[in-house]
Amino acid sequence: MSKFILLILLVSLVLVSPVLFAASETDQSCFSCHSLEYAQWRLSPHNIAQKAVSCTTCHHEHNGDGPAGLRLARSELCASCHADDPQYRLLVGTGQSAHNTEGSCVTCHMAVTPGRITVGGHTVLMQDTSGRKNVAACTPCHEEVWDFNLNNRQQEIAERLTWLQQHLPPEDSWALEVYRFIKEDGSLGVHNPEYAVKLLIEATASVGAPEWISRPAAELPQEDDICLTCKW
Repeated sequence: MSKFILLILLVSLVLVSPVLFAASETDQSCFSCHSLEYAQWRLSPHNIAQKAVSCTTCHHEHNGDGPAGLRLARSELCASCHADDPQYRLLVGTGQSAHNTEGSCVTCHMAVTPGRITVGGHTVLMQDTSGRKNVAACTPCHEEVWDFNLNNRQQEIAERLTWLQQHLPPEDSWALEVYRFIKEDGSLGVHNPEYAVKLLIEATASVGAPEWISRPAAELPQEDDICLTCKW
């Protein structure tokens, strides 16, 4: 199916769904020139959030300074709303994730996969409801990629999360905080895989993980790898 036909279907969907897709008069005025971006935004979490993020939340209406008339630099724009979210905290957490680039969230979440206009771009989605993934975000560094489970990292993190969930103590603990942190991130560690694994190794070790789930002590995080105030 051509990109043009997909665009027509996408635009038709958002135009006939006024209950699901609410937009301000200002945002609707963007549609006449920016139909693809507008249609994608209507499908995005930014539109259906409790406090919708509109076109003019990120962009000057026209002729603003910076790329695409952005109100802030890309590295600052997402953080202005998401700095306290687990996704952002994991991304910028200790461990220097390769995904924490100058373009920040935009580099991956707005990457464009040819023929897949329901992911990436202004949808900011890495996967749509039918399971199509925005692998274009990965290919510049990882060449041929079909999913996000590179080197089985997601599988490893999922297994560690499952074990930790089954062995959490009944009272509040640091292990529980780690479990919630990685679980609520929702990416199975993609935002910062090495750091996610480090945290889970130490959390599982703290509740008596067996040898198969723990790594040798030499591979556990060192003190200079962990913020000692809150352990991340």
